[in-house]
Amino acid sequence: MIAFVVEVYKLSSSIAGSGSRGTRGLLVLVAALPLLLSACATRSLVAPTRDEVLLQIFRSSVQVVHQREGAVIRSGSGVMIAAEPGPLGTDCLVVTSGHTLSRRAPTDEVYVLLGRRQAAAVKARAEVIALQDDAAVDLALLKIRTEACFAARPGPAPALGDPVWVVAFPLGGNMTLAGGIVSQLTPAEPPIRARFTVDASVSYGASGAGVFEARTGRLLGLVEGFGTARVSFGGDASASYIDVPVPGMTYVNPMERVQEFLRAVGFRPGVVRLDSRGTPGLGDAGADLRTHGSPESAPGSCSSERGNVSFA
Repeated sequence: MIAFVVEVYKLSSSIAGSGSRGTRGLLVLVAALPLLLSACATRSLVAPTRDEVLLQIFRSSVQVVHQREGAVIRSGSGVMIAAEPGPLGTDCLVVTSGHTLSRRAPTDEVYVLLGRRQAAAVKARAEVIALQDDAAVDLALLKIRTEACFAARPGPAPALGDPVWVVAFPLGGNMTLAGGIVSQLTPAEPPIRARFTVDASVSYGASGAGVFEARTGRLLGLVEGFGTARVSFGGDASASYIDVPVPGMTYVNPMERVQEFLRAVGFRPGVVRLDSRGTPGLGDAGADLRTHGSPESAPGSCSSERGNVSFA
């Protein structure tokens, strides 16, 4: 824009020196300048297309896999939030749910799968930088080394009825896209943590999945869990049962909670970090849930003690 104004100034100066005809031309240019500037501003404010938004959120969404001796113990979902160029390559930071990795043994391995919307996914070894899985916070921060780091941009607090996209990997399978709206806002009332609910349906393996604003692609939060209905066998609810996901009750850790966690573990929001495209990353929150079950359960499975809420 500045270069454009400079060129107009040069042109107007040459016109002004050519007599009365030049003066009339100068007046025309001056009169047209606000319209030209307005047109440029309008083009810069055009909202991204649906395809552009989807490509953006697909690139930043990853699958998180917890392995023991080569076998998958649990899998979840996650989002790339920032990249740091280093002497050995680009370090990419990923956020996911804490409970997905809370049962790791010292010799277990964690991997992040990138580009899962395509047949040829990239599998990167992950380092767990920080993890918290308790009544206050259910989040983890991972670091991988990859040049294909596409950081999600944080969004503002959502409003009731805002359209959203959720990108997850249910049951350790392929990437799944679900659409919905923000259906409930739950303020913090200790020991209950602040969160919001979306009506996009998810299942086991969706923990840590990104919830994105559908119109801009900005990250609003991470999936923490979902409502369930307990189905018992043999008439005894305490003996054998299965928790079945209830459609439309997906609970989300808001970005405010995610950013608080990042600050607490030493990630400085004020430091601008660039992803591999030179795009700023994440520069510049659920119920008191506890889990039960064996680490040897199906990938991504984890349910609450009360039975009416499950971790994805």
